[in-house]
Amino acid sequence: MGRAQAAELVSDVFVSSQRWDDALEWIKLAQQALIASDYVNAEKEYRNCLYEKRIKIEGFIELLAHGLGFHLYRTANEQRHQGYHDKALATYDRLLDLHVKNRGKPLIIITGMDDPRINDSPIPDLYAAAAQVYRCESLLSLERFADATAALGAVVAQIEHPYRGEAFRLLGDVALEDRGDIATAESCYTQAITVLAQANAHARVMDRFQVPDVSRERTKPPRTMREHDGWGNLVWFQPEPGQVINADTCDWYADYQTLLAQTKRSMCLFLAGHTEAAIKDLDANLLLDPDDKVLTDRGIPSNYLRLRDGFRSGRLYATTGELGQFTGRALVKVAQAEIFFETEQWDDAIAAYSRIATDERLSLSVGARAYLDYARACALVFAGRREETTPFTVGFVGAKPEFRNTSTYWRALFLLGNLDQQQEPAILTRGANDCPDASLRLDFVLRLGQLAFCKQQDEDAIKYFSDLRSTAKPDDYRAIAATKPLCTKVHRM
Repeated sequence: MGRAQAAELVSDVFVSSQRWDDALEWIKLAQQALIASDYVNAEKEYRNCLYEKRIKIEGFIELLAHGLGFHLYRTANEQRHQGYHDKALATYDRLLDLHVKNRGKPLIIITGMDDPRINDSPIPDLYAAAAQVYRCESLLSLERFADATAALGAVVAQIEHPYRGEAFRLLGDVALEDRGDIATAESCYTQAITVLAQANAHARVMDRFQVPDVSRERTKPPRTMREHDGWGNLVWFQPEPGQVINADTCDWYADYQTLLAQTKRSMCLFLAGHTEAAIKDLDANLLLDPDDKVLTDRGIPSNYLRLRDGFRSGRLYATTGELGQFTGRALVKVAQAEIFFETEQWDDAIAAYSRIATDERLSLSVGARAYLDYARACALVFAGRREETTPFTVGFVGAKPEFRNTSTYWRALFLLGNLDQQQEPAILTRGANDCPDASLRLDFVLRLGQLAFCKQQDEDAIKYFSDLRSTAKPDDYRAIAATKPLCTKVHRM
């Protein structure tokens, strides 16, 4: 640990002489030296001390380069993305308070990390405008619905606010999360769509909300809303905390926000029993998401096709029986989580299912809890986080599993096979023989055939595929053709 302490002292010297880049390099060396010596047994307090020093130096370098406004904006976004919503709110509120307090003040040259004039630095209007909306996402996550409604109401009242359309969309989310109020939510989503259509026409004309020149590169948004990952799968963009994403900075911002709002509006129409209108609203997926249109035109499962077929059959990822386990506000919340799931927004889906499990726990039936666990496990698999699925599969394993008599049990069994390749053949064989759902039985048989084919067990593969062809009717293939190919995705990871 002595080498780490020596490097730390050198870093302190450079801090005193305001050589910030050198100070950062030496504090990094101190951390590396600690790891190389005896990191596991090193005092936690000292590890934390080095970490806090590094964060402070990095933050000050950032502050010098981009100003206090950017530093607070990026820090708050990072805290929000990490789920530290109370901390994020405090940072957003500090940004907004300083924006008001320091409006019109001249720029200040800061001389050190403890310079009290840091808090006299002016905050660009853009960062304050973004903070007004993003803090409401934290309020929503903390279920402070009244506070979120009031704050978003103040934003939508500002006609020229660059995030006004996004604020209307979030008001719709609040109506669903707080009260399960699909009528109010539908109205909010409609207003969001209207405002966002105008945003495209008026982008880049409000100089007041421009990113400062020095930070243009650092705040540059992703090039597209979706891209292909290393496996060739389409994934939604993951924003960096410092990126500024609005109609002035990003060509696809209004399209993306419209897509979110219109998809949620289609869900409201579906829940209200207006199936054809709900399907019509899904046209946004084809008009605004070129990648989804390509998949749809080729007849490959896409967000549009999954939602369209789900609406027509009166369900989404959950079966009709599983949806029947939910009523009232819980049903609305499940439908919202299913929209995230079917449009492959995995983190949002997991968070939405988890909120239902927590908020509605006193009223949930065994079947409802079974489905929420199963859905979270599936979403984690698709998100590439299969090591986190164990807490959500325990109810389906063992001699007397808790969820054995639920309608989700056999679907979960298929998932368990994917998660345990050694036990998969036995699990699939059991499903193929005993599953009471004829359509799901076909999935078990199909997967057995695929396994046999991959292992070059050709005779077994022919037998399974022949059985499948002889017993399946066209309608039985819905689960295979229109839903997510879980077994395929798992083995591609």
